[in-house]
Amino acid sequence: MLTARFDDGKPKRKGRRRRSRRKQPNPVNEVECRALADDLIELILLDSGILDHFGPIAKHRNNYSEYGELIQNLIDGRLYNEEDAGMTNLAFVKKLQLAHQGYVGKQKIWSQAMGLITELAFLGLMHRKYDIHSKKIYHEHIATVSNETSECGMDKKPIDVIMWCDCNKNGEFLEIKKNLKNKIEIVKNGEEPDLVEKIKLMYGMLSFLHENDSKSSIVGLATLSKNPFAIRLVEVSLQEAGVLGSQEEIDSLEYQMTVITSDDVVEWYTNVI
Repeated sequence: MLTARFDDGKPKRKGRRRRSRRKQPNPVNEVECRALADDLIELILLDSGILDHFGPIAKHRNNYSEYGELIQNLIDGRLYNEEDAGMTNLAFVKKLQLAHQGYVGKQKIWSQAMGLITELAFLGLMHRKYDIHSKKIYHEHIATVSNETSECGMDKKPIDVIMWCDCNKNGEFLEIKKNLKNKIEIVKNGEEPDLVEKIKLMYGMLSFLHENDSKSSIVGLATLSKNPFAIRLVEVSLQEAGVLGSQEEIDSLEYQMTVITSDDVVEWYTNVI
């Protein structure tokens, strides 16, 4: 029989030092991000085509003004030419534009806000996907699962979203990323050890659960962008971690990690464990 523990892994905010006179940067507006994520969820489930518009913005990773240009081009171009669903999408993108305008001169914080919108969208979708009381949803928790003789865990690396069912002793685990562009070469160059280690630990968790007859899904990477190289990124990470040989492909593994992109979010949402 499996037992599971989920410890809060959210980073603790450091208290301000009294002697420090350095002005602290304004944090991400979490209330605004949550409202945008809620709107985004509604549009995804309406099959409005919103991810065709949001995806290119979500994967963008350049300077602040270029985000603004992408959003304005959507408003001026494609969205005004669409029918009813497009007008709903237009309203969302205009809200996103207002949010963007609140981060002038705060490039890093705006990128964090975009990442939070994506993460909260998946968290909200998970809550809707599993609305039964026996299933619990955890946000940024460190998972440890045990059987009678051994245990497997994520060490000190939290997983963004976890569903765990106490009745059936199974679950679903998502690691969410806003942007995957250029990550493959970065991983190959040894510059993303934390990502490599996390994916290795998640694969270990996937193997442990399957070997203990737990019908559980480990989503190696989840994004709202179109990222055809997301599976390759998981593969390269597992090669760097030594789980796969340098010439081995991910298909050769006994257990397969899932990857979600904008093309299969709805399919993932409807496939309940």
